[in-house]
Amino acid sequence: MFTERTEHDYRRVEKAIEFIRDQRDRQPGLGEIAAHIHLSPYHFHRLFTRWAGISPKKFLQYLNIRYSRELLERNLSLEEVAFQTGFSGTGRLHDLFVTFEGMTPDQYRRAGAGITILLADTSLPSPARTGSAPCSLSKMR
Repeated sequence: MFTERTEHDYRRVEKAIEFIRDQRDRQPGLGEIAAHIHLSPYHFHRLFTRWAGISPKKFLQYLNIRYSRELLERNLSLEEVAFQTGFSGTGRLHDLFVTFEGMTPDQYRRAGAGITILLADTSLPSPARTGSAPCSLSKMR
């Protein structure tokens, strides 16, 4: 059951989400979003995270990665994708993709072609479980 306070908080978070979506290309900061819904950055961050389950920054990053993927699928240059996403350069686009996709924007565009994925057999005993290392290192002179 919604209380009056709960309803008020819900509306604030809803308004913040709309603002972040509408202003995504400008990359609004925490202070700007908080001011938009008349809260301090500290209280807004706590309220948003409690209701959305992620921080406002993480929400903006998810919007950015989704939009960037769409632009890459249209074969725009990395510079154009970064610019249209609202980033200052391709470095931020690169960091976003490596963090969220585990590959660079260009690798994503090529659908992962050329990427080698190595898997480990976790059924084998590990040093952490057995207390001994499988090999030893010695200092070279």
